[in-house]
Amino acid sequence: FIGYNRYDPVLFLSGTGLTSPLPLKWTSVAATGGIGWEFDLTEYWKFRPMLHLSLGRVQSDASVAAQIIADELGFEDVTFAKSGGIWAGGLGASVALAYKRRWESDHELEFTLRHTDIEYRPIGDNKDLLVSSRAANGTLWTRYRFPTGWRLWGRPVRGVTDFSASYLAGDQRFILNTDWLARVGIGGEVDFSETWVPIISTTRFMVRYYEGENVRGFSAGLGVSF
Repeated sequence: FIGYNRYDPVLFLSGTGLTSPLPLKWTSVAATGGIGWEFDLTEYWKFRPMLHLSLGRVQSDASVAAQIIADELGFEDVTFAKSGGIWAGGLGASVALAYKRRWESDHELEFTLRHTDIEYRPIGDNKDLLVSSRAANGTLWTRYRFPTGWRLWGRPVRGVTDFSASYLAGDQRFILNTDWLARVGIGGEVDFSETWVPIISTTRFMVRYYEGENVRGFSAGLGVSF
């Protein structure tokens, strides 16, 4: 998995009776890989333990404002802001119980119960920084596919619905200001596995609604399977 994020928050510094906004932008790029084993419990049920290794870079735009932040908040070590970024490595594991079944009528059901726990620490030139972050969550995820009778570019279109509910046990609950996050989505999927389209097997478009204790929103996404 490879992810890219661009953050544009506003940091408010106060202490003298006055509050002034200070822009503090940063960008993060991370890659996570895993290795494990899948055990067949029955024809449709699988048990999947995995070991995960992650590498990421957080790049700050705040080098000019580094000393201001240090003075206002009492930071002694502003290496991250001055150097412009931190390299971080993560090590952790996950366990998943999965169910998948496809019927002759082209209906398909997937279900996964998964717990993931990964701890991140600075590495390389930043390894002396005494900081760490823990990403841990328990997730129930399910997806149901069904035939629609429609065709796109000569290929059948299947409808897709999915739902997930997550308990956030790691530091991400402080970032999102919620201990839980639920998601429900609907969309469509086209199978290109037997067409002239190279490499791609399926393409899926989804619209989703998210909600947590203090968070809610919508998203639209295009997914491609190889």
